[in-house]
Amino acid sequence: MEEYEAATVFGDQARPLPAFSLTRHDGEALEPADFHGHWSLLFFGYSNCPDICSPSMQQLTTALQTLGEVPVRIVFISVDPERDTPEALTRYVGHFHPATLGVTGDAKAIAGFAKQLGAFHSKQKLATGYLVDHSGSAWLVDPEARLAGVFTPPLAPTAIAADLQKLMGLD
Repeated sequence: MEEYEAATVFGDQARPLPAFSLTRHDGEALEPADFHGHWSLLFFGYSNCPDICSPSMQQLTTALQTLGEVPVRIVFISVDPERDTPEALTRYVGHFHPATLGVTGDAKAIAGFAKQLGAFHSKQKLATGYLVDHSGSAWLVDPEARLAGVFTPPLAPTAIAADLQKLMGLD
């Protein structure tokens, strides 16, 4: 069996993405069929996150920049659809890799999709608003639109890039 530095690869246990319908930051729909033909890293977070999201997104960006021109994209799925409008997500994802999609939608649809992948999030009320506790992992989707693995924190760009190279047969 192949050894990976950072990924837990599901191999024969890879499974098709569950049915879902969300909205990309450019207003287009995002469904499982849209994942065919390229690799994707799914990260659940929110643009107002005070600590995890921006560094994690930067680490994923660095990993993809290390790889150069390859068919991999980052899909940032907001767990805070109240504040993360398509416009807010357009501004946010503009700070990261150009092949990054911001995704939002109905809170129930996001929660259902996250739960089926095993991504956790929970809204925590504060005296002055709220925060959203959430997973810090990046889920790997293969070109057949299957959940193929997961990268758990800490997200190390060099190790992620090396694992993606192996998975894509570029090593």
